[in-house]
Amino acid sequence: MYDEAGEIKGRFIVMELVRGKRLDELYDTVENFKDISAPYYEKITRGLKLLLSIPVPPGTRPGPVGGERMRHTFFKDYEAAVPYESVDKLEEHMNNLATWFNESAPTVRLERELHLVYSDLHLGNFMFTDSGDLYMIDFEHASFLPLSFMHFALHCPSVMSKPVAWHIRDHFKDLPNENFEVMHKISGLMLKSSATLGLTPRKRK
Repeated sequence: MYDEAGEIKGRFIVMELVRGKRLDELYDTVENFKDISAPYYEKITRGLKLLLSIPVPPGTRPGPVGGERMRHTFFKDYEAAVPYESVDKLEEHMNNLATWFNESAPTVRLERELHLVYSDLHLGNFMFTDSGDLYMIDFEHASFLPLSFMHFALHCPSVMSKPVAWHIRDHFKDLPNENFEVMHKISGLMLKSSATLGLTPRKRK
C-alpha cells in the first residue's frame, strides 16, 4: 500500500510458506485423528511453554511488542480498553472492577514478572508439517503478561479455543491459580459493561 506521495503506507509481516495442515484440518481429513492426537497436543504444550520461557527485555510493559492494547480472552471483545503502563496499572484497573459493588470484595495480586503469553488457542492456529513439526501462527493475541493470564486462557478459553485448552491444561499445573476466581468475576463484569469501566476508581458516598 502506498500513499499519494508514493511512500509505503502501513506495516507488513512477511511469512514463509509452510506446507502443512492445521489441527482443525487434521481432525477433518485424518481418519480417527482423535485417537492419535495426543502427540500433537504434547507439541503444542511444549511450544507454549517455550514461549513462556523466552527472556523478556527489561522495561517491557504489559501488552504486545510496541506497547499497544493487548488482546486476550480476559477482556471485553478480547481487547483491553487502553494500553497499560505497568503491571501496577493493570492490577489497579482490575481491582477497581473487583470492588466496584463491594469495597471489601477479594482482589487480585498479579505476578510482577512478565512472560510471553499466547492466548488464542484456536485449533486453526497450530499447523503441522508432514514430518510433524509444529508451527504456531496468528500472534495477534500474544502479549507480555503475568502468568495468571496464561492460566486464565487455559481455564476460561473462547469457544473456539476449548478443544486445545481442555487437552493441554493439565500440563500447566505449575501456573499460579490464586487469581482465577476474581479474574473470572472481573471478566464477566467487563462483558456486561463499558470497556472503560474501572479505569478510574468508583466515587463512594
